[in-house]
Amino acid sequence: MSLRSRITLVVSGFTALIVLISGGVIHQLTEDDIRTHLDNRLYWQVEKIAEPGLVSNILTNRRFYSSLSGTDQALKVGSFLDAQIPTRVFVGRDTAIATGGFPNFPLISFPEGFSELEADGTKWRVYTKILKIPPSRSPRIPPSVTIQTAMSWDSMSTTLRDFRERFFIIGIIAVIGAGIGGWFLGGAALSPINRLRIHTETVRSSQDLSQRIPGNFGPDEVEILAQSLNEMLSRLEFNVQKTEQALSSSREFASNVAHELRTPLTSMKMNLDMLERYPDAATEERAKMLSNIIREQDRLVNRMESLRLLARGDLSEEDVFEEIDFAQLIQDVIGSNQNQKSKSRINLYLPPDLPLLRGWREGLSVLFRNVIENAYVHSGVVDENLVISISAEVIDKWIEICIDDNGIGIDEFEREQVMGRFVRGSKNTGTGSGLGLSLVDQQVNIHGGSIEISRSPLDGARVSIKLPIVI
Repeated sequence: MSLRSRITLVVSGFTALIVLISGGVIHQLTEDDIRTHLDNRLYWQVEKIAEPGLVSNILTNRRFYSSLSGTDQALKVGSFLDAQIPTRVFVGRDTAIATGGFPNFPLISFPEGFSELEADGTKWRVYTKILKIPPSRSPRIPPSVTIQTAMSWDSMSTTLRDFRERFFIIGIIAVIGAGIGGWFLGGAALSPINRLRIHTETVRSSQDLSQRIPGNFGPDEVEILAQSLNEMLSRLEFNVQKTEQALSSSREFASNVAHELRTPLTSMKMNLDMLERYPDAATEERAKMLSNIIREQDRLVNRMESLRLLARGDLSEEDVFEEIDFAQLIQDVIGSNQNQKSKSRINLYLPPDLPLLRGWREGLSVLFRNVIENAYVHSGVVDENLVISISAEVIDKWIEICIDDNGIGIDEFEREQVMGRFVRGSKNTGTGSGLGLSLVDQQVNIHGGSIEISRSPLDGARVSIKLPIVI
């Protein structure tokens, strides 16, 4: 069932409920009002007859009134009371006055006040008042006078029945009118949502996530919904672009990995084939081929390790981050490198009381180790003459680390390119994999920092890295 139909049903049902409740209340109020009006007429008729002068007149002339015919009695009585209200006056147990239309009640003891009696199948509303007569020496004076007025319920029932019939017709008209109004009201209320649906279907059919749903739909709720849909489209577009970029990068990465791994594997296979083909080769030649195999195997292992670190860096999460003492971290990295390159010289200049970093310990170790190793491999300077200088400075909320070497440097036009994966500089004469600086760039981005390559004061390359500190 559509929302418009539901709105129509709800409005019609609510209107029917209101009509039913209000009809019941009005019916009860009308019935009470008619009853009160009826009781007042009965009451005031009795009170008028009960006036002392009129009672004395009736007592004095009761035999005269009782001897009159019905028409003559009605004329006489109509001169001092409302003849339209059936009235009966008892003097003792004898009827002194009885107007036309008074019901033929059985001779019973009537309760004083209002009561409801039935005669000849008709229900009557009766008001009875008993007047006590002071004792008199004359036996002709009765001890009491009873005055009764009565009106049939038929007129009241007819009025209420007519009211119910009219109200029923009015209620049906009101419910039908409310249903029609609810249908058009629902259409008007849902018009902005229908326009929003049309725009959404346009985006869905075009499969163009760059499209946005225009505003100005009217109600604030629909505007908020359109804004939420636009935000969702923006996130979807961003995620799709990231996915497409990731797929493209994965294809390129896989192609580069295949190429990079093929080279050492091919070289190792050639050397192994030579060993198999010439088992009697000279010892010097066999040693040379074995040395080549070991070198290519080391190269292969290094590249696989670099690829592992790249993959882990891509999947790193916030929960691996911790507070890290940079001074201790860089000293550990330098100590590890100098164990392998003992002939080179690394100068470290750190200010006292450096603030802590928040980061991934292994990732930061990879970052600085690769910058230092890049200087070893690509500086073009033998280890004995290589000088590496590391300094740090706190600037606002950042710590800037500068790593300088006295090598051949990196040309300005290549400083951004060498951050790519499997990219080597044009001056590269070493055996690097082209993954070192891409690992550095990855870790800098993971930690929310920045990296810049420039000319070093030592005439080589300067790698400047900015990382946020713990405040």
